[in-house]
Amino acid sequence: MYATAVDTRETLITAAFACFRRHGLRRTTIVDIARAADVSRSTFYEYFRDKGTIVEACAEVASQRFYRKLAQAIEREAGSTLEDKLVRAGVFVSQARRVMEPEAYFDQEMVDLILAKN
Repeated sequence: MYATAVDTRETLITAAFACFRRHGLRRTTIVDIARAADVSRSTFYEYFRDKGTIVEACAEVASQRFYRKLAQAIEREAGSTLEDKLVRAGVFVSQARRVMEPEAYFDQEMVDLILAKN
């Protein structure tokens, strides 16, 4: 079975997340990401122009996951009041913040930006 372009892109993003956790955002190189994804550097460049573009793609993926999980948390119980939903949203964001803060590739300013920007 052959990998599709979407599969390869997702593999690169997954590998980038793993490398960022292992080496930190600044110390991770394109070579690190390509090796972790088991692709060549030229394949990396077919999907991403540079390290900045894969960082942006990772941020987008993380943001989509966050909002998908937030929506699930808010809508967990049918027939909830607005107050119930707001409480669940607040709890979810607080828990997410505790999970994100210790991540080695995020600094406090980045955590604040991610949580406040959107």
